[in-house]
Amino acid sequence: MAASLSTVAIARRALAGPAVALGLRGSGALLNIATFTLAARVMAPDEFGRLAMWFSALSFLAVAAVNGQDTFIARSWGEYCGRGDPATAIAAWRSGWRMTLVGAAVAAAALLGLGGSLTGLPDGTLRAAAAFLFMQTALHYSSGSSRVIAGFLVSESNREATWRVILILALGACALAGGVTAAGFFWLAAAGMAPAILLQLIAVRRALPAASSNRAVAEERGLWRARAGAMWASAVIEAAGQHADVMLIGFVASPVVAGDYFVAARIANIFLMLVSGLGAYVAAHGANLYFSGRVAELQNMFRAVVAAAVALAAPAYLMILLFGDAILSLFGERFAAIYPTLVVLASAAFVVAMCGLAPGVLLLTGLEALYSRIVAAATAARIALSAMLAIAFGATGAACGWAFVAAPVAVALVVLCRRRRGVDPSVYCLISPPGPLAGEMRESSLSRASAN
Repeated sequence: MAASLSTVAIARRALAGPAVALGLRGSGALLNIATFTLAARVMAPDEFGRLAMWFSALSFLAVAAVNGQDTFIARSWGEYCGRGDPATAIAAWRSGWRMTLVGAAVAAAALLGLGGSLTGLPDGTLRAAAAFLFMQTALHYSSGSSRVIAGFLVSESNREATWRVILILALGACALAGGVTAAGFFWLAAAGMAPAILLQLIAVRRALPAASSNRAVAEERGLWRARAGAMWASAVIEAAGQHADVMLIGFVASPVVAGDYFVAARIANIFLMLVSGLGAYVAAHGANLYFSGRVAELQNMFRAVVAAAVALAAPAYLMILLFGDAILSLFGERFAAIYPTLVVLASAAFVVAMCGLAPGVLLLTGLEALYSRIVAAATAARIALSAMLAIAFGATGAACGWAFVAAPVAVALVVLCRRRRGVDPSVYCLISPPGPLAGEMRESSLSRASAN
């Protein structure tokens, strides 16, 4: 009886972390939908479409400007602390902030340098877009670093909720006062991100381990640049695949069609945001477990994470299938017509969600270069297919192009994780968990990962 109660208690503790991560990321997804629901209702269709295109473009640029540092710190902090070297971990954190702020400043200055004649934006909107780009870049690194140092609760509550709540309240006030413009949207979003970053920084400074951060780490910097470079390439390619569809549809079709696709994608992204929320939880512990040789514990974590994902994603997918047109109507009556686009995107996103955290496993365990090559080829194929189908079939065609590539690639990454790292982050691990790596294979794997 005592053993049975102990097992139940352990299981509950294992599920508590993923459940909180899912709750935070799910709340962020709902707040994200609420934000654009409000914007779509108070803006003209053409203006909302241009907002969607520029929001996607700036979100992509922010991922590029962070220079891969948000993923780099997740691996480096876990690796150095796992080896009992917190001083080098702190140095890596400081280096990440320097690289991030330089990248954010350069990206914002470059956007302003293009001017209204090249971007097609009025000067006021261009300045607001540059501020949004700078703050979003900083938020990416602030969230990535606070996740592993201060915990995913600090990271995700501010990344997902703080700035969006501020934005929604401000948008509501502006709507009551007479309307919302793209410039106002970007200024308000940038202002909302400032307190989110500040709260994360305060929590990180309190959580830093007691260790001297003055150790000379010149010999590490070349390794850091190489790692961050591979992670940057993967992140940029992923971001291109995530945000290029909206921009592409705007060019080959119209801003109105881009806005329609954007709305469907925002709803379907609830599955991907759930997975990224679980990834935030795993990133706080995964690298440390892997580089400490505790692969069995890492797999147990994946089992708890996947169980929580299934429990939330399956009902959400069923709700979209049954009530998707009603959900779309919240943005405006005309959006109910894009129900087929939503079904295609949601179905593929659900498959990707069930494949779990394979990208995170590859990035955090030394296979970032291989992953960047795979995702580059997949993104190129997806963009080309989406473009061709969008020209012929509009938003639904673009959705099919995304689905036909994203789902098979997600399955292939799970197979790669099982074979190369001995862990399975997908729903399949609940049915058939991978066997433990042999001692020689594990040592070889860890040696290769440390060398990359």
